[in-house]
Amino acid sequence: MIHATCHTADNVRCIEFDATPWFNEADAPSIIDLAQRGWVSTAIADSLERRRGYERLHDLVEYAAKRLQPESLEDPTWETF
Repeated sequence: MIHATCHTADNVRCIEFDATPWFNEADAPSIIDLAQRGWVSTAIADSLERRRGYERLHDLVEYAAKRLQPESLEDPTWETF
């Protein structure tokens, strides 16, 4: 199991999840890119949040999109989760 965490920018929601499926399917350049970013990216959550067993991750991403995205319109580079 590869432990990962995801939290919203406002820290209202934070979960731990298994990132193993993403790593199993990722190509080497994607993993290298992730490592170069300090193992921080929305790519894993974006990839897994619609899968069975990742409902809590989906809820977090949905919260970030519905509740926080409108706040980020002034700064599109602001990550909501």
